[in-house]
Amino acid sequence: MTGGDDREEDDGWDVPGDEDDRDDFAEASPEPVGTEEKRPGRTYINPRRRPVTDAGRAWVADRKKQIEAVETRTRRRRPADQRTFDATLDAILSDLAFRSLLPGRGLASPSPPPPPIPDEPPQLFLVTRKRNATRYAPPWTFSETLRTTLGTLAKADLIEHRQGGTGEEGRNPTTIAPTGAFLASIRTAGLSVADFGEDLEDFEPVHLKERHGRLRGRKVPGELIAYRDTAETRAWRRELREITAGLFQINLACSLPGIDPSDRAVYRVWNNGRWDQGGRMFGGFWLPMPKRDRREHLRIEGEEIVHVDFGQLHPRLAYWIAGREPPPGDLYALPGLGIEHRDAVKKRLNALLWPRADLGRAPRGQAGLLPPGLTSRTFAERIEEHHHGIAGLFGSDVGYRLLRLEGDLMVAIVRRCLSGGLPVLPVQDCLVCRRADGPAVKEAMAGVFGEMFGGWGIPVGIE
Repeated sequence: MTGGDDREEDDGWDVPGDEDDRDDFAEASPEPVGTEEKRPGRTYINPRRRPVTDAGRAWVADRKKQIEAVETRTRRRRPADQRTFDATLDAILSDLAFRSLLPGRGLASPSPPPPPIPDEPPQLFLVTRKRNATRYAPPWTFSETLRTTLGTLAKADLIEHRQGGTGEEGRNPTTIAPTGAFLASIRTAGLSVADFGEDLEDFEPVHLKERHGRLRGRKVPGELIAYRDTAETRAWRRELREITAGLFQINLACSLPGIDPSDRAVYRVWNNGRWDQGGRMFGGFWLPMPKRDRREHLRIEGEEIVHVDFGQLHPRLAYWIAGREPPPGDLYALPGLGIEHRDAVKKRLNALLWPRADLGRAPRGQAGLLPPGLTSRTFAERIEEHHHGIAGLFGSDVGYRLLRLEGDLMVAIVRRCLSGGLPVLPVQDCLVCRRADGPAVKEAMAGVFGEMFGGWGIPVGIE
C-alpha cells in the first residue's frame, strides 16, 4: 500500500463490518467470468450454465446454426478450438436465456407457472482475465477468440455487445444483453428456467488472491493466483464441496424478482497470497441480499427465517489471539457513552483491527457517527484505553488473521448443522435458518466456538 493521498482508501479504513457491508471482502455472487473484481448490483455471466433438457439442448443447437450462418470462416476449426467455441456458446446462450426467464417469478412451488419474458432484458457482465489462472474458470474465459465470438453473436442478432477496456474512470467491463430476436426465440421454444442447470464438477471453491493494488488512486482487488495444491487445500476443497452439496438439498424459495435460487455454491477467499490471511466464506444467492429482504422474501422448507449471529466476533477473536480476557459484557459498549453510540464504537473498533489504522482520523463514512464533543482521536483513544488488552494489535494485519479464524469456524459450524439435519445458510459470521431451528443452531454455534477456542464463551443472538 502507498501512503500520502491514498491513505483514505487503505485497508484500515475500507474494512468489513456489518454483514450488509459491501467491500473488497463481501464479494457478490455468483463469481463473474474472467474477473477477480466483483461488484454489488451487477449480474455476471455464470460460466458453468448448461442446457439440461432436450428442449434446452435443441434451442442451443438452433442458435448455434444461426451463428454458423453468419460466420465468414473459410475452413473448419481444429477439434480443440471447436470444443472451446461450443463451450463458450453453451455457457453464454444458456445463462443469458436463464437470466431472461428469472424476473417476475413468485415463491417457488412444485409446478410454477412459466415466467414472463421481461420488458427490460438483463444486462450481464463478462470480463476476460489477464492471467491464465484456469483453476478458477473454464479455459474459454481466457480465450483470445472470446471477443470474436461475442462479435459473431452480435452479428447473428442474438446479443447487444459493449466491449470493455480501461479508460479515464478505470476498468470498464464488457457487457452483453439479449436482443429482441433472442427473447422471441425463447418465447417460441416455450423454455423455462428448468431447461438450464449448472455444472459444478470443475468449480474451484478455494481462492487465493494477491495483495490488492491501486489504479488512479483507488483500490483494485488482487489477481487470483494459480497455486499448487497441498493436503490442506485439498481438505478445504472437500469441505466446501460437502457444504455446497448439502445446500443443494435444502428446499429454498425466494420471492425477489431476478434471484437465481440455484446459485448455492460456496467458496473461500484467502488474501495477500498467504494461507494464514483471509479465508472468509462467500457464495449463495442469499449473501448479497440485505437482511430485511431475507426476512421478507426468503423461505427455508416453506418457513420464515431468522438470523443467528455471533456477538462481537472479531474483537473477541482478537482477545483470543492476544491471550487476554475481554472486558465483561458488550464489547461495543464504551464506559461513559450511551447505547445510541454503540454503532460508532463497533465500526471504529473493527476498523482499528486492520492495517494502517489511524487514531487521529475517522474511517471513511464514519465521521458523522462521532459522539458530540469528542474528536476522532479522543474517541479512538477512549476505545484503545477500554480495550488495552488488544491495543497492541491495532493497525496490524490481524484483520486478515481474524478472517481466517472466522472462515474455519463457520465451515465447522455449517458442516455440523447440515450433518445434524439443520438446514442453514452461511452469511459470513452469521447463519440463516428456520425460525423453529433458531435455538438449536444457536447451541451449535456456541458449542463449536467453545471447542475451537479452548472453552471461551461468546454471546450468540437470534434475530
